[in-house]
Amino acid sequence: MTDRDLSIRGDPQEFKKIKISTLLLKIVYPVVLSYFYRNKGAAEASKHLINIGLKTSTKFARYHTPKSDNIKKVLKEMMNYWGPKYKIKENKEDSTYTLYTKHCTLCKDMPELDLEGMHYCSPVSGFIEGYLNSLISIKNPSVFPFESFSASVIKSMGSGDPYCEVELKVKRRQ
Repeated sequence: MTDRDLSIRGDPQEFKKIKISTLLLKIVYPVVLSYFYRNKGAAEASKHLINIGLKTSTKFARYHTPKSDNIKKVLKEMMNYWGPKYKIKENKEDSTYTLYTKHCTLCKDMPELDLEGMHYCSPVSGFIEGYLNSLISIKNPSVFPFESFSASVIKSMGSGDPYCEVELKVKRRQ
């Protein structure tokens, strides 16, 4: 890693003002993404990023179960862990939810990612999907009537979009 690599990740004077976890993320995360991309290719690298979120969420679900059984309230509570500035839109016609923000924890203040097919916020979609699918086996099915969830990144500030957007598809029990 060169001084130039560090300078594109932000102002070194600003680094002094941020938490060490954020600092490490800004420095290390682009290197990890590039490593996955170079050694696995775009499709496999993207799967690895999503799996980071999936694995984290299933462990997290063991220790934290939301109080509400209402899916929109569960989403709001869950997204507070990623950043309180997420907006949630429900599309009842096709059982989807759109979660979007201009303050993505993984994309904010990062250099634009120029690796096609990859998004900084892929672990967020993996976390959403994994956490909600974990809740299916934890919560009472009569009040949490879902069969499965799948999430994917639609837009990403790290890829040059004006905001990050994750689409959540919900399959209800019959």
